[in-house]
Amino acid sequence: MYRYGDGSPFPFEDNFIEILGAAVDACAAAFTAAAELDALRARARDARRDADDEARRLVGLEKAIETAVFPSRPSGAKDATATQQSAQKILAAVKQQMTAAKGMLEKRVAAANAEPRPEKAAAAASAAMGAFFERHELPGTTWTWRWRASEGSARADATAQVGKFELAFEIHLDAAWRAPVKIASLVPGAHVVLPTKRMFGKPVGKRIALDRCALVKVENAGDRRVLELRAHVSKAARGWRVTLIDDRAICLALDETGKPIGGDHTARPDDAAILGTLADAAIAAIDERRMNRRATELLLGDSTLTALADATIPARAILDQLAPTIKLVRTRSRVPGELIIKRDIADGRREELFLPRAAVAAKFARLPPEYRRVFDDAGLGRDDTNEIGDADLSDADLDTPMTIPAAPPHAPTMALPQIPRQVA
Repeated sequence: MYRYGDGSPFPFEDNFIEILGAAVDACAAAFTAAAELDALRARARDARRDADDEARRLVGLEKAIETAVFPSRPSGAKDATATQQSAQKILAAVKQQMTAAKGMLEKRVAAANAEPRPEKAAAAASAAMGAFFERHELPGTTWTWRWRASEGSARADATAQVGKFELAFEIHLDAAWRAPVKIASLVPGAHVVLPTKRMFGKPVGKRIALDRCALVKVENAGDRRVLELRAHVSKAARGWRVTLIDDRAICLALDETGKPIGGDHTARPDDAAILGTLADAAIAAIDERRMNRRATELLLGDSTLTALADATIPARAILDQLAPTIKLVRTRSRVPGELIIKRDIADGRREELFLPRAAVAAKFARLPPEYRRVFDDAGLGRDDTNEIGDADLSDADLDTPMTIPAAPPHAPTMALPQIPRQVA
């Protein structure tokens, strides 16, 4: 169990200190990409302005030369004097040089007008967010996932939702889960009554030894879990689809191709309990593998992160999502300048995890002021924490779970210290 620094219960079963460090790294990377784009745009504006100034100077120079040569009455006629002919040649050479110079300026203006586009910054921000979400999850994230096996292959996909983020992942599977899984390896010795096909008529209940069966599909959607079982591990065979909702198990017989036979059959309570145990075991096994995942799609609202015109939007959304928790952790940390949470371990002992806010602030210190301000507004500034006493917190403050609101629509990173302290 995690606690705030003052010992009051923490609302999430997550190492918030570790999540926060990684989130600041990802957000700093996204803001750095945006700052680099801002700098390129500023240089483009300067280049356009310089090219315009140079063009005006060239026009002035050309007029000045024409004015200076005019008294010599430039002429290319056969009876023109040497002075007139020389003046004419000077004007021709000047016009030729001016034409070449104006052509060079037009190229510079065209290059400047091709203002740096946001796609590169958006891709960098998306990569930083993907790296974060592949290894961490924001507090309050809800997951759904599906694993399905066929002969010689299997695939697992997961989706996560938190605030306005919707994230899709591919789960990397080890050898044990790349093919149908023997149920005996998950729940050995289990027997349940399942609907079984007859020669004629509807399927009837028959006691099945699950040790002989294989698990070929698992879906976990929170309050709804789905299993598909097959009568044989190594070949196509009849099977069953089991849908578990609360403490009920609804079973449906399947033929060798996976098509339903007959109607639903509600399992008896003791059979439903066994099937629930199987689902729990399968879900726990795949949840362990869910940590080894690769992001395949990152959405904020209805847009992919790479399609956002402003690379800072996902970073702002993450900081908005974390800000209420950051501010409570900060308020309830009794050491000035630190963010502290505690974790109950055993025998009346707690482990303390803390971050110096100066170390966090160093991660975004080189960003432009307008971007540093976003981190400051989330509660990550370097000013000291105000210490509080027990009298400053009501019982409601300590006992009421905190909810995180939905999010509204790179400087070089530094290693963030996580320093466990043993607290008696």
